[in-house]
Amino acid sequence: MLTSGNLDANVADAIAYAQFNRQMAFLGVLPMFHALGLMAGFLVLLSLGCRVIYRARFSPSATLELIVKHKIRVLVAVPTMYALLTNCKSAARESLASVLYAISGSEPLPRALLEKHKADFAIDMLECFGLTETSPMVSFCLPWAFKPGSVGRPLPNVELRMVNEAETPMGPNQDGELWIRGRNVMIGVALFGCGSAAPGSMS
Repeated sequence: MLTSGNLDANVADAIAYAQFNRQMAFLGVLPMFHALGLMAGFLVLLSLGCRVIYRARFSPSATLELIVKHKIRVLVAVPTMYALLTNCKSAARESLASVLYAISGSEPLPRALLEKHKADFAIDMLECFGLTETSPMVSFCLPWAFKPGSVGRPLPNVELRMVNEAETPMGPNQDGELWIRGRNVMIGVALFGCGSAAPGSMS
């Protein structure tokens, strides 16, 4: 169960973290029934009052044309879409020249695709991490703080902790369970219309 407060907090924190502004043009290619599409393709843009160009069906060639025509600054897509863009016959090095944020999420980003995209378009793909239960953004890389293979630092007001089975905090490069706490975390799970956890509890 996500509240309007959860979503509003995630929007505000994502805008502050990424330094998005009203002058930026966004391209909407993700379906809005998906948490990332709703956030990056609608709620953030509504809050900013910025320009967005929507395309109902994803087409690599049409997407590249829209990016060039409208000088798109922010593109949020899944790795499969980025792979199609890099393999598109009409793709050129300057096709994504206006894009500052090429954000990738919702599925794992292969290292080979990351490197090919950089070689073809001369911009980094900024991997993100999130969950529907976290409204959805938890962290993502930034153009000025990019690290290959990383999903970046957590958004403001989002706390992460890695613990073992004894719920003891883990150190760097150790496997464990990820706990997330913040204003963006769901209030609970509804089972047949009842039951919830405390707001802001660790997920």
